[in-house]
Amino acid sequence: MKRLLAILLTIFVSTTAFAKIEHTIIIDEGTFKPVQKDNLTGLNIDPISKDSSRNPCARVKIQFHKMTLEQMEQLEPVFPSGIIDCPKFKVTENAVLILEFTARPNVKFYLKHPTFGTSNEVEFSFEGDKEYQLEATLNQLYSIVVRSNEVGADVYIDDVYKGKTDNSKELIVEEVTNGDHKLKLTLDKRSSEMDITVNPHNISFSLDVAEAKTEYVVFNVTPANANASVTIDGHTHKVVNGHFMTLLEVGTYEFTVSAPDYHSDTGTIVVKEGTKAIRTIHLKNDATTVTITAPNDAEIWINNEKKSIGTWTGALQYGYYIFEARKEGHRPEKRQEHIYEKRSEQTFTLEAPKPMLGSLMIEGSQTSAKVTLDGKEVGTLPLKLKDILVGEHTVVVSMYGYITQTKKVTINEGKTEKITVELDIDPSHKSHRHGHNHHAMLQNELLKKVKAFYQHGINLAYSMHSISGAMVNHVGVSYIGGVRATKTIFVGLGVGAEFNFDKVDNSAMLKQGAGKPLSAGTISIPLYLHARAYMGDHSRTFVALSVGGKLFGSDSIYHEGVDYKYHTNGLFADLNFGVNFGKFYISAGATTQSLPCIDAYSNTQLDIKSKMGIGAKISAGFNF
Repeated sequence: MKRLLAILLTIFVSTTAFAKIEHTIIIDEGTFKPVQKDNLTGLNIDPISKDSSRNPCARVKIQFHKMTLEQMEQLEPVFPSGIIDCPKFKVTENAVLILEFTARPNVKFYLKHPTFGTSNEVEFSFEGDKEYQLEATLNQLYSIVVRSNEVGADVYIDDVYKGKTDNSKELIVEEVTNGDHKLKLTLDKRSSEMDITVNPHNISFSLDVAEAKTEYVVFNVTPANANASVTIDGHTHKVVNGHFMTLLEVGTYEFTVSAPDYHSDTGTIVVKEGTKAIRTIHLKNDATTVTITAPNDAEIWINNEKKSIGTWTGALQYGYYIFEARKEGHRPEKRQEHIYEKRSEQTFTLEAPKPMLGSLMIEGSQTSAKVTLDGKEVGTLPLKLKDILVGEHTVVVSMYGYITQTKKVTINEGKTEKITVELDIDPSHKSHRHGHNHHAMLQNELLKKVKAFYQHGINLAYSMHSISGAMVNHVGVSYIGGVRATKTIFVGLGVGAEFNFDKVDNSAMLKQGAGKPLSAGTISIPLYLHARAYMGDHSRTFVALSVGGKLFGSDSIYHEGVDYKYHTNGLFADLNFGVNFGKFYISAGATTQSLPCIDAYSNTQLDIKSKMGIGAKISAGFNF
């Protein structure tokens, strides 16, 4: 279809020239000048004729460009004033149109052609028997067809880009003036050009692009595992295992070899016919490991990009960087560093961001109302708070029997903000419905708060200890009372009573009958410090540590003529793991305690002294 359109267009243009501008015939007013006849120039002018009324005439010679003699013969001068007589009209062989007409001042005229229309109108003053010169041009526009042997060839007319040849290897170029032009076609590194003349009979041109000449180009890149790429004239290619090859047309190319954390290598490569081009590139490491630390959990930023909080380690290419420690409500700390080419790790420590502070005054008529700032209790009304970080904060004011108020406040550096909070009575509260004393209510609330932190209960325990020569079992009951320092930490004191089943089996040292142990029982009073750390879901599990000592627990027995003295008082420590079931709990763990052990004897008395033994302990109890 396109080819048919081009043929029809060729036929149409070849038979009918069509103009694309207002006037296709242009008279150049700037070229108007008289031809002098005097003794200085020695120029002889042929006699100029008279008009039909015998008035003197002037002669005008118009030099035409881009118009044939046959076309010029069809020209006709037109004088709009209608009083001008033109007795002579002649076209010379050197494309000059000669007009002789009545000489007048301010004569207007234009040229008319049956095919090309009219020229622009000009106005000059003429004297009789004098000759003048002018120049004119035929500027007709044509649509021409350019054919090639390649698809996608770039077409230029007089070095002005006009488009690409299509799939039929053609391009229609519109608005080309008649006359001589230079046609050029390029594709990749190839080009061809020719001189053409455009006229109504010559609007189709063929020009082939020179055949492509190619040769191999090879890049060898080290290190081979650098994940490098090669860019040639804007086209990027992957380097595989340190090698890349391609076919390129003969010519000169710019290339860049690049890889992460390496210096890029750029250059020029010349491809010649019959000679393979080989380039070996040794990439140079372009990064070093850098560690940056910032105190107080500040954010670490590098060149305005957030990297981490507190500490960051990573690879940076050589160059200048801005390191920053940032924190909300603080003034950033910056430092500029130059990362040099070195393989050892570089470490930088940033200063802590300086807090930007302001103050806040909170007033209200409920002078005992509780105030919290961002969830932390800070006092009661009225209140002045200093050294508050700039930015938005949440203030909550609450009081028993009143509706809690929440306000947002923005703190600015160096300034004191002031807010007033008035609490409204809660109409649904019992203290107001029944007229109860408000102060008493506050006391009850305080008492409830203290009770909420106090915890006490009863504990039953069984433990078993042993060392060489002794084994002692204990059964006891104790009372524990204390407070919850936080939601997860409980600290208390314990006191109780414990019965010790003592079994001392070291009869060989007594030189008594072997295998006959000495057994007895004592009662001890343990006093100890007890601490628990709650953990897990809803503080159900805990770890408990008890450290203390036992009082009393000393006794003696008489056996086969020997008086044995022993004691179970001394130091002890327990470490248990426990589980809560509501108010009840059980725990089990390890324990260590001083135990009786024979290490000396006499004929009348044997002291069974204490040594530290280890064992296991299990206990159960409940809180109330």
